[in-house]
Amino acid sequence: MRKQYRGITTKFELKGLITREPSPDDRRVTNVTLTDAGKIVAESLEAEQRERKNIFAGKMNITATDYQGIGRSGDTLKERDFEENI
Repeated sequence: MRKQYRGITTKFELKGLITREPSPDDRRVTNVTLTDAGKIVAESLEAEQRERKNIFAGKMNITATDYQGIGRSGDTLKERDFEENI
């Protein structure tokens, strides 16, 4: 696991949101799994994000499809920025 993820995964594990297990196939790999509590938190965050997107799209007078396209463009930019900073 990369260093930049260890701190956050440790926090999530201590809060009972995830479990970490070594991969049986590759000792370099750690498998991370959401717990039931983690799934509840993830579902709640996804619902909040959907609601915020709907509010924003409504204020911008655009369709949900248009908004999704904007989001994908932003995700691409974020991924490029992240990769450049690694």
